[in-house]
Amino acid sequence: NEQGALLLESRQGKPVVVTYRSPHQPQRRYEAARARVEFRQTASDRVPTALVMLEQVKVYDPRLPTQYAERDESALPRMIWPEPVLSQNPAVLSSKELMALADAPMFERSRAVGAAVRMLYSEIAELARKIVAQLHERAATAVSCLLLILLGAMLSMQLRGQMPLVVYFWSFLLAILVILLIHAGQNMATNTRFPLYAGLGVLWIGNVMLATIVGWFYCRLARH
Repeated sequence: NEQGALLLESRQGKPVVVTYRSPHQPQRRYEAARARVEFRQTASDRVPTALVMLEQVKVYDPRLPTQYAERDESALPRMIWPEPVLSQNPAVLSSKELMALADAPMFERSRAVGAAVRMLYSEIAELARKIVAQLHERAATAVSCLLLILLGAMLSMQLRGQMPLVVYFWSFLLAILVILLIHAGQNMATNTRFPLYAGLGVLWIGNVMLATIVGWFYCRLARH
């Protein structure tokens, strides 16, 4: 609302349910027609506190002699966040600022800071995999070009009695297969669900196949 409070109301016969847990008291359950949550901070408060006001509420408390008690209004004790309150979102900090925040004694056990640090390490690892995959993709593409030129030369000598279109067909077919394997291997290498060596293996398997075919044709031509 205009005062900055959070207003909750029951709808379709379903009340606003609040479960209150305290280490020194039994668990209590509140079912209210309306709830108002206000956040306040005075000069003496180190962190903001939350005040929950409930209207037309049923209180389920095991300490009561009856099953529940009805009240027109009930206020829960002031509550605070169980860890230091951050002045800004850790997700928008730079890596240097985030690591400095994580090293601070006040925030070393903060779940929000810890989650942001883990996300940072995950993104760094993913970026490193993308760089490795890109380097191998370019190297494999360069090697495949050389092998395809050699293959075309071997096929032209091996099939010298055939039309040039036959040589072009087999070279093009093998080139498409190698390109598909290179791109599939690159996608696997950048995907953290697959081991890096598996993606690099698929990426280079096309060149291994081309090298084997070129070697086989060379051995045949060398015998003649």
